[in-house]
Amino acid sequence: MRKIKELIETILSGRSTTAKKQLKLNELSLYVHCYPLKNDGVLVGAMVIIEDVTQIEQTITELQLTKEWEQKLRFTIEFAYDAIILVNKKADITMVNKGFTDLFGLRSQDVLNKSASDLFPELEIENVIKSGTRVQNMPQMIEGQQSLFHHADKGKRRYNQRHL
Repeated sequence: MRKIKELIETILSGRSTTAKKQLKLNELSLYVHCYPLKNDGVLVGAMVIIEDVTQIEQTITELQLTKEWEQKLRFTIEFAYDAIILVNKKADITMVNKGFTDLFGLRSQDVLNKSASDLFPELEIENVIKSGTRVQNMPQMIEGQQSLFHHADKGKRRYNQRHL
């Protein structure tokens, strides 16, 4: 409260036409703005506006942490030996790692923002999104051709041939 009083005194003394300060009060983060009130050019008082920015600062901190974790996750995915593909809820490809592009002989820019269901139907991405079933596709030599061996957690096993 002493700091708010100092801001008001700064305005009332005429030393400044505006006074601002960021304060911590208990667990709150506040911006305090103080402005002169004049009547016919004569200073008659001061207006104090106190803005609670606690939630905004918490959101900024959470966003910074989220960005840091996203960068760590991207780094981990990119340098993983396994082929990894990330898709959104519409099955559009949002990220592929080097393992994935090497396995399929593609460039990431050729598949990003395209439908994984259209490009790689054997991955059954839409079924995974709908059911939450974990699916693994592993390259195997089947009948002399490199193919994908498909295993879904529900016990089904089959293979889809795809020249890689």
